[in-house]
Amino acid sequence: MKIGKQIEHLIKNSVAALLRAVLEQKSEVPQPPYKRILFLRFDALGDMILSFPVYRATRTALPESEIDVLCSRKNFILLEGSNLADRLLISEKNSLNLIKLIWKIRKRKYDLIINLVTRPSFTFGLVARLGGPKAVRIAGDQEQFAYFYNRIIELPTKSDIHMMKRKFLVCTDILNPEISHTDVPWVEYDDEVKNQARQLYDKIVTGLNLQPEKTRIAALNLSAGLERREWPLEKNVRFLQQVIEKYQDEIDAWVVFTNPAKPSDAAELVRKVDNQRLMTLPAQSDFRLVMEFLLYVTVLITPDTSISHAASAMGTPVLVLTIGENVTIWDPIGVIHKIIFSDDPFSLEPLAVEKVVEGFDQLMQDIKS
Repeated sequence: MKIGKQIEHLIKNSVAALLRAVLEQKSEVPQPPYKRILFLRFDALGDMILSFPVYRATRTALPESEIDVLCSRKNFILLEGSNLADRLLISEKNSLNLIKLIWKIRKRKYDLIINLVTRPSFTFGLVARLGGPKAVRIAGDQEQFAYFYNRIIELPTKSDIHMMKRKFLVCTDILNPEISHTDVPWVEYDDEVKNQARQLYDKIVTGLNLQPEKTRIAALNLSAGLERREWPLEKNVRFLQQVIEKYQDEIDAWVVFTNPAKPSDAAELVRKVDNQRLMTLPAQSDFRLVMEFLLYVTVLITPDTSISHAASAMGTPVLVLTIGENVTIWDPIGVIHKIIFSDDPFSLEPLAVEKVVEGFDQLMQDIKS
């Protein structure tokens, strides 16, 4: 570990020990009215998407409450222009901005602060405690930092329950943990986002000389958060060469999502497959456009969990290619889906093309039936 990180951990551990000694929290169950509620969700895209049903359910259960969300610089865009939050706060990764953020949160005088990130975090706890000294502060899986909260929800072991279910359980004092979360879409964006997504769809339809409203699209996503989770380009080529012809009567167009970090991959794939039914979707820096575009997609193939969560949110059937880990907690939820595991628990590279084609065949059969 680098010296800087060692010093940072030493400081955090020292402050944590001091706070543990001086802070005494009284267990409280939140009582209405809740004029202002703050959710802590400043982490990844997929986690934010899985929290959408919680925000929506809170809006339904407490229509008079203001709902704010503390986001990361990476995931805040997913809530902009949506119907899920009244105000977005953005967390920055430096001490000065953290102090400013805590001061801003204090001025809002929240009645209820809920940490939806179910992994131990000193920073999240500090923000909740100092930002809401008079608020009811709720968290799950935060026993290590329980002194920051006055309500700790005991959650089942992570491998035993889907991550979305865990988020509802954290909110068990204000929401029914059995509430339905499968109605789609989970989020509705403003007209500007919808119109841009429609333009992307129209561009695909026009480019392939197809009829609007009748085009059945299959989408292939190449990128994942880690390179070892990505399927080799040559295997994607062989997969497409087989399924495009096999399903020519059921799928009118095939679209490859372009990874903004490696735009040449999608272009190279289309060139090698060389089929008039296939084209690329230009790289999108705004993930909301990807989500809205999925409303036009019949089936999605992806090695990435963030986009598979987006498929769940928009009601799109999905085939997920994944390494051989226990991913039950991250499964697509509420949509027809199929998960194909690699034989190697650390890499998607060995996953056979034939195995993926077989999985796609099964998924298409499920969609039909």
